Amino acid sequence: MLYRYAALPLLVVFAGLSLTGCGAESTAPAADPGPTAWRLSSAPAGAVDVAAAKTTARAGDTLALRGKIGGRMQPLTVESGLMVLMDRAIPSCADNPGDTCTTPWDYCCETPETLRANAATVQLRDADGNPVALPEGAFSALDELVVVGTVAPRANDETLVLHATGIHLAAELDAGVRGEHQP
Repeated sequence: MLYRYAALPLLVVFAGLSLTGCGAESTAPAADPGPTAWRLSSAPAGAVDVAAAKTTARAGDTLALRGKIGGRMQPLTVESGLMVLMDRAIPSCADNPGDTCTTPWDYCCETPETLRANAATVQLRDADGNPVALPEGAFSALDELVVVGTVAPRANDETLVLHATGIHLAAELDAGVRGEHQP
């Protein structure tokens, strides 16, 4: 709850400077890094998938994590920079032939145990450790990301929270594309 209120002033600033979405042009001045300060121009080396990270990550470790946004009905919380990443080996409902699920990003075709074992929570943070709001439309459910950050204290082996300082959209890596995401 505290993170939501801490992110509110940043959300107001970002909304006024450079809120971008699908097909929209950025209104941020060229010299202002704005919300793209966390945007990585290239993917970090050595990124690990969520399930593997959950077995080895320790609080305070710097980690490059790769996964797909999903695992629940609302996997992105724009205001507080929160998202849930699922391990790439776990198929979303969209990956199942013949599945007609209207919300495939929630992975409702998987068991709760599978979801817990293969999900990580990511919160985007600034250099001072404060939560950063995501620009509306920057990412979509089922986007594959490489996220760099510090592992937060772990309550148990099932819980992995990464305080992210950088994000790279895997589609940009795979396609060699730079700049803003266009869904």
